Amino acid sequence: MIFQVTAGTKQIVEQRKPSFMARLGTAISVVVLVGAGAARAQDLEPRAYVDTPVGMNFLIASYAYSEGGVSTDPSLPIEGAELQLNNFVLAYSRALNVFGKSGKIDLIVPFSQLTGSASLAGQPVERDVTGTTPAKQ
Repeated sequence: MIFQVTAGTKQIVEQRKPSFMARLGTAISVVVLVGAGAARAQDLEPRAYVDTPVGMNFLIASYAYSEGGVSTDPSLPIEGAELQLNNFVLAYSRALNVFGKSGKIDLIVPFSQLTGSASLAGQPVERDVTGTTPAKQ
């Protein structure tokens, strides 16, 4: 119990112990936060049990198209922003035997084209950007 004196009168204020669920939630939060530093991610294909025959070749081609409007901050003088995006990927892969272990070599050539138009402070603006893109970030 805690006694609190206010303007010459005594008041008794009871301080409650945290409930079991509150203590359990705190303990779990601490364990998750401490354990997050030890967590590790792995690549999409760890190749530990891949049965790709050595010498197998893969040729991969991909295309994606996307278009649409863009949401901007209403305080900006931009109106009617529209984008068109073309993505191309060409890749070659070969399965290898590397000192008795499974291995693979990938050659990837990604290419993108982005075209956009908008009205900036009442003036029409257009931009076209073309080039290679990072395959993996």
